[in-house]
Amino acid sequence: MFHYQSSGRNESAAQFLARITRTDLKRVHSGEALTISCEKLEDYANEALHPNKADKEPDIPDKPHKADRSFDPYQFIFNRWNKLDEAEKDQINDLVSHTKSIEEIMRAIADSKMKTRTGVKAEYLQPRTETEQKIAGLWADILNVDKVGVLDNFFELGGTSIMAAQLIVKFKNAFDMMLPVRIFFDSSSIEQMAMYIEAVKSEQNKQDINESAVSNFRYKTREFLKNEVWLDEEITGAKELQAWDHTRIHNVLLTGVTGFLGAFLLQELIAMTDYHMVLLVRADSVQSGYDRVVANMEMYNLWDEAYRSRIEVCTGDLARPLLGQQLQDFNELAVRIDSIYHAGAITNFLEPYNKIKDVNVQGVQEILRLASTHKLKQVHYVSTHYVFSTLSHENGYIAYEDTIPSDHEVLVLGYQQSKWVSERIMALAKERGIPVSIYRVGRISGSSTTGACQTRDIMWLMIKSCVEAGVLFEENVNIEFIPVDYVSKSIVALSIQAGSSNKLPYCRQ
Repeated sequence: MFHYQSSGRNESAAQFLARITRTDLKRVHSGEALTISCEKLEDYANEALHPNKADKEPDIPDKPHKADRSFDPYQFIFNRWNKLDEAEKDQINDLVSHTKSIEEIMRAIADSKMKTRTGVKAEYLQPRTETEQKIAGLWADILNVDKVGVLDNFFELGGTSIMAAQLIVKFKNAFDMMLPVRIFFDSSSIEQMAMYIEAVKSEQNKQDINESAVSNFRYKTREFLKNEVWLDEEITGAKELQAWDHTRIHNVLLTGVTGFLGAFLLQELIAMTDYHMVLLVRADSVQSGYDRVVANMEMYNLWDEAYRSRIEVCTGDLARPLLGQQLQDFNELAVRIDSIYHAGAITNFLEPYNKIKDVNVQGVQEILRLASTHKLKQVHYVSTHYVFSTLSHENGYIAYEDTIPSDHEVLVLGYQQSKWVSERIMALAKERGIPVSIYRVGRISGSSTTGACQTRDIMWLMIKSCVEAGVLFEENVNIEFIPVDYVSKSIVALSIQAGSSNKLPYCRQ
């Protein structure tokens, strides 16, 4: 017995149920109980196998037939086979004899997409024990690589957070134990995982091992991140540079303009200042860079043709030395630029630190290099309040504008880690005399006036998934949202105030 429930996207299912149950489509849409009998199944099979033999559509009775509980599926198939003529039987036999099994087809597809083990720092070392071989097989299967060494790093082989979560389930089935998911983010290897599994097998306390693994991971992560905090000695405001003058700002560099917040920042800077905006855009040419900027702003209904006289595209790349510029071009840019708004970053919460470091951390180094070349420039850096971890502080903890994230923050996400390291680098720059302002932003929502919003954020994707699946979270979750136009207006308003340098304001409601 079935009940049809519309989701707005399953009309084909309603039509199928109406046909197979011989029920009027309106009754299906009403949600009344539907019954599928063996007789109806046989009729439907007849129609599917011999569509040309039916002169007209079968009648749809008002009420469904009572199910035949003596139905024999094997006899049903045998009867259907005997009703076929010899040509039809030969056609089916020929198809069956020349068709590969589903397993063979899926393996062929996987093999065609198989990648070669490349770009891995560790030397290849073949799995030695049965446990290492089993883990290597699971890794190779989900990563779709030809081979995996016991010292290889999961993410260097192309692994993602989603793949790690999938592997946790596979490990549960293979070894009958739940590995801590964080083990994948600890620069871990098959060798380390095998040691953990063998320890559990030898009846060591599993909870103690889990707690030890988590504690060890957090300690190693903190030590690793602290070692990531450094600033090139050449980057300093103590050199003989032209002093920064906030009253003489004309050319301003903006990064991240092809992103969500960056588009609104550009609009607000044009509206509230007379700055000439130089936009750092990753593109093959200046024209394609312009096209990216315009397309992005049009997506949020922000573009105005009058902006063309106020903007200039400079092709570059945050992940490359000198922002992807030739030395001469970099120096010329340093002469022209008076102030910098750095909003460019990879904000994907699923990416590990090493995947986003070049853009989020090395990019900060190069922005500060530009800020300290030829003349000092104010740097307005967009950060996040996620540099303070809820795992490190009790509920109700308050971080003020001048609160610096401690060395003991438990930072799980690669994005958090990259911002923590970047803020520490900004602090070093400030100590060396470079004027820096940091704006810690929370979770950004759509515009308060138009509703224009980006759709790639994990929160919006989760909400969309809940709506389409018709489910809700089991527990209530409190989440702060800040309209994107509120954030952009706040950053610009705070940044153009006299004496705004060396501040760490929050953008929140």
